[in-house]
Amino acid sequence: MLATPWQILVSPTNTCQQLIATPQWWPAFMTQWILVLLSSLVVRSPMLELLESAGVGGGRDRLTPSLVISLALLLFFWLIICNLLAAALLKLAAALVGGRVGYRLCLVAVTHGFMPIALGYVLSAITFLIIQPLSVNPIEAVTLSIKPYSFGLATLAPHLFPPATFAWFLASYLDVLGLWALVLIVTASLRFLGLSKTQAIWLAGELMLLSFAVITGWWQITQRWLLSIGG
Repeated sequence: MLATPWQILVSPTNTCQQLIATPQWWPAFMTQWILVLLSSLVVRSPMLELLESAGVGGGRDRLTPSLVISLALLLFFWLIICNLLAAALLKLAAALVGGRVGYRLCLVAVTHGFMPIALGYVLSAITFLIIQPLSVNPIEAVTLSIKPYSFGLATLAPHLFPPATFAWFLASYLDVLGLWALVLIVTASLRFLGLSKTQAIWLAGELMLLSFAVITGWWQITQRWLLSIGG
């Protein structure tokens, strides 16, 4: 059961068949949580130095046990909310194409489908530790603190995607790992719902539109943060 979150990355079809028999969502969620928590802890110190060099906060602090516990709890509740909301959106999107599935299976599909994104946090943290960029530009520092590195056009062609722009957000979050996550969620939905190819195409389109909407909302929140820093 604990290996299932990793099996979805290499054998999604067979793993989905196993999940239909034993629809457990918590192993994948706990794996997400551990990966994101470890990534946040290892980049905390260099990230604070980066923000300090840009004059937008930061500084140095010690990773005390109470700080680690607070961060772990914060990430736990943040991730559980994200997964629960994503499962609700998937259930709605599936219903619009004629699929009928319980919320539990939607949660199973989402928690396992998010595994590439959780893995991306680890890879991004490792890249950040190796390079350890420093910037005096507040906008660059803030965008690096949001998502240090993506695995797509935002990193490969940074001149085409200026930091904190809407294009940067789209390219950063809909990178190879983000699109992989969408493919896994659609694959799981196909197995759980038994959709036709036409329904699957419509579902993929709906999920892409929902992704655009969520990224747009996150971009707008970040713009307000940047305006408050600039003010």
